[in-house]
Amino acid sequence: MRVAADEFVLAAARRQGVALPSLCEQGWCCTCAVQLLSGSVDQSASRRFYPEDRDAGFALICTGRPRSDLRLRTHALAAMRAHRDASGLPVPRGPTLPPA
Repeated sequence: MRVAADEFVLAAARRQGVALPSLCEQGWCCTCAVQLLSGSVDQSASRRFYPEDRDAGFALICTGRPRSDLRLRTHALAAMRAHRDASGLPVPRGPTLPPA
């Protein structure tokens, strides 16, 4: 999938016909969370993204812009919630999505 450097990953996915989970699209709810297998993502547009999230290998693709080639594992909402619980970070408790 091609993503421009100034484009959010989720927007690029949609443009190319790839359906991925999202809800708030502000970098707040974590519904769009992915595990970053390789590469880097700029999260400066996210409303609630922490250095601990980055260190644990998570990204929010609704407000994440690629800074390199990426390999992602999608549908990581439950894993990111568990990480935030374990790290003592705020955890959104909105709707849950069925497993992929």
